[in-house]
Amino acid sequence: MRIGRRFFSVFIVAFSIGPLLSGCVTVPRQFERETSLALERTQTTSLGKICESYAPKHPGVSGFTLLNEGRSAFLARTALADLAERSLDVQYFIVKPDMTGSLLIERLIEAAGRGVRVRLLIDDLSAGGYGFSLSVLDAIPNIEVRIYNPFGKHLMPKLGRGLEFIGSFNRLNHRMHNKLFIADNQVALIGGRNIADSYFGVDASYNFRDFDLFSVGPVVPEFSESFDEFWSSSWAVPVRALYPSMPSANEIEEAYSRLQRYVAAHPEYPYKSLIKPSESLESVTQLCNELIWAPAAVACDSPGKSKEPGSQQIAAMLKEFIGKAQREIVIVTPYLVPSDPGILKERLNDFRSRGVAVKVLTNSLGSTDLVVTHTGYVKYRKLLVESGAEVHEMRPDAASRAIYTAQGGSASVMGLHGKAALVDRTFVFIGTFNFDQRSANINTEVGVLVDSPELAQTIASAVALDLHGQNSWRVSLASDCDPSLKDREGSRDLVWIAEEEGEKVCLAHEPAGRGRLLFRSLMGLFPIDSQL
Repeated sequence: MRIGRRFFSVFIVAFSIGPLLSGCVTVPRQFERETSLALERTQTTSLGKICESYAPKHPGVSGFTLLNEGRSAFLARTALADLAERSLDVQYFIVKPDMTGSLLIERLIEAAGRGVRVRLLIDDLSAGGYGFSLSVLDAIPNIEVRIYNPFGKHLMPKLGRGLEFIGSFNRLNHRMHNKLFIADNQVALIGGRNIADSYFGVDASYNFRDFDLFSVGPVVPEFSESFDEFWSSSWAVPVRALYPSMPSANEIEEAYSRLQRYVAAHPEYPYKSLIKPSESLESVTQLCNELIWAPAAVACDSPGKSKEPGSQQIAAMLKEFIGKAQREIVIVTPYLVPSDPGILKERLNDFRSRGVAVKVLTNSLGSTDLVVTHTGYVKYRKLLVESGAEVHEMRPDAASRAIYTAQGGSASVMGLHGKAALVDRTFVFIGTFNFDQRSANINTEVGVLVDSPELAQTIASAVALDLHGQNSWRVSLASDCDPSLKDREGSRDLVWIAEEEGEKVCLAHEPAGRGRLLFRSLMGLFPIDSQL
């Protein structure tokens, strides 16, 4: 309790003086902006012609191809950037200035040079103050950059932004978690991946297991409508309103040269030799040949989402969608933080009474990139297991690193970042929504619900590999490992079941380092579940 009170006291002091110490906070409230919407009548573009060639055979439905590993996901983005002729609408929570981010920014600049209109919308939580200057990028002809919910300017950016976050918590805590890549209003990529090395399996130390959907058909204009709503909202501030001093032509040229030098200085990047504009059309055509066609609906939170009733559109849709399950529910989420143990227990008991099997794949303490979020999950873990749910936690040493990382990844840690829900092997939801309270109530999210047994089975087969004992631990009761413990002391303790060299292994203690266990215990003292 002393630790909790001391932390709380420091927080209150920082909250009180934060605005005084954070420097010059100047977020414009009134600014000029150009009105723009997704371009229509793009059927005559190369991408439009490809999509139109499939449309007569699949009237009124959309097509989807699962991008299950980083290589195909990266190449899909570069190919779409190469083939775009009229527009690229790009919306992300994170765009890092590493090789993956730099190569994709370079592709956007090249597209703009061909006359393609590029609209880039980035959340400011991770965008501020580094990488290829956003003001320089915005100054390039045919490119416009807007920042969602920006921080102010600070003399000391890191310190200032941190203190401003505390002092303006209610505003700055609201973030745009959406992730969309839309080319010519004909093809859209939707899923969990941000733009950074770790989301595409090329980071040396830590990589995410993630997935996207390559999407065509009627869902694409719906995604574009969502993008337009964010782009036109007061939450999206043009970079030129934040940095009114326009870069000179020499500054733009020098910044672009630095970007090119950085890219040239990393020939070891594993996908670099695969990026051939001459092969982009073939790549996209192949993805189109693999499309699974089905009815689908886009779900998107509003830019100003709040805790007001009716504003949590995706959370409400998922509650209804999952509640209708008759046979099986599979949930894949990196962060799992329910809102109420009573409601959770009631729903799990209802599923069990109706014979609905529940499977959950989430991060282990050893694999998660956010230990603090694990504090919200661990409080409910035993309830999930005792209520009959089959709970799996991603192993940081997952054997599947050989598939999901570019070079086998034996030295890197694997973490889960994919987000999906399957109901009765018929309905699929994929998007940016984590099954936690932050996604439900605070951050904005986007996703797609597809009615397709074929797509559901495709994703279920991909997830089945993640559930294997070499790739995840199954969290169970001790009596499942040692039947002799049944109805004896310790039979209700949790164990972690894995597979090593073809043999079943039961671990009596949570497999994680002491530092992570201690930090999670300390964070568990604070009532922060609503922020996780």
